[in-house]
Amino acid sequence: MVLSGEIICEKGPGYSRFYPLGMSERARLVYSVSRNKTTFKILTELTTQMMLTNKELAAKTGFAKSTVSEHVHFLLGVNLVKLTLSGEGNFKVELQDREFVKSVVDELNQVNLRNDVVQNFVDLWDF
Repeated sequence: MVLSGEIICEKGPGYSRFYPLGMSERARLVYSVSRNKTTFKILTELTTQMMLTNKELAAKTGFAKSTVSEHVHFLLGVNLVKLTLSGEGNFKVELQDREFVKSVVDELNQVNLRNDVVQNFVDLWDF
């Protein structure tokens, strides 16, 4: 399917990822980081409100603040979120390109897509 141009294949050290043809690089990034359920839940919460502190994210997701912090740091590293200093002196986490990320997260949240991920996203690991 890759050779005939029907799907996109990204190869990394020890893995290959396959995406539908025409999927943007940014959408592939959101799909890729969404493999992790914790990261996906944080992204989902960030689509519901403009800005949240790590403490607020921890309360909404049920994850420990340290877990939220680790995943937010990862999302900062791949440029999906940014930190903004609020008027109260707290750092708030905000999605970069919120509407786009929301559209991809909403798509991933659809029951059929989440239950049948193989149809739209495959992650193969070489052992």
